[in-house]
Amino acid sequence: MPFNDYEVRGETTAFFIVRRNGDVHEVLIDTEDLPRLIDLGRKWKKASANYAVTNTKMALTDKWIEIRLHRFIMNCPSHLLVDHINHNGFDNRKSNLRICTKGENNQNLQGARKHNKTSNIRGVSWKKSSGKWRAYATINRKQNHLGFFDHLHEAEAAVIAFRKEHMPYSAMDQKENVI
Repeated sequence: MPFNDYEVRGETTAFFIVRRNGDVHEVLIDTEDLPRLIDLGRKWKKASANYAVTNTKMALTDKWIEIRLHRFIMNCPSHLLVDHINHNGFDNRKSNLRICTKGENNQNLQGARKHNKTSNIRGVSWKKSSGKWRAYATINRKQNHLGFFDHLHEAEAAVIAFRKEHMPYSAMDQKENVI
C-alpha cells in the first residue's frame, strides 16, 4: 500500500488524508521523518480523535495493531504519552511534540472541563453559596485552592499566574507557545 500524497515545503512536509466523504486533512511532519514513513509502506488515515493512524500486522503474532503517527515519530515508550503542544493532532513536527507523563500531559489540557458550565474557563467556577468565583488548579491529582474572587477576570488571572509558575507543560498560558 503506497504512502499518502505529500508536498515537501522545506523543513516541513505536509501529507494528505482523504476521507471517503471527500474531506481532506493536512498532516504536518518534519521533512527528515518522511523517509521513515515512506519505508513503513502504509497509508495513514484519520482517527476519530483527530490523529493520523495506520494499521500494520505484527509478524510474530499475526495480529493487527494501530500505530499513531505522533508515537511513531517520537518513538515513544508505551508507558508515556506524546503531547501535541499546540493541541493540533495533525501537527506532528517534533517541535510541537513532547514525550511526557499523564500528569504533565494533563497540564496542557485546553479549555474548561465539561462539567464546569459556569465560567467556561479552566480552573474557575461559580460558588453559589458565597456568590464569588472560585479559582483552583490541579497538579498530580491534588486540587490547589487559589481563592474566591468578586470578578471572573480576577479568578482567571489567579489561575493563569499559578499555571505559569507551577505547570510548565501548560502551553495555553505560555505566550511564546500560544498560536
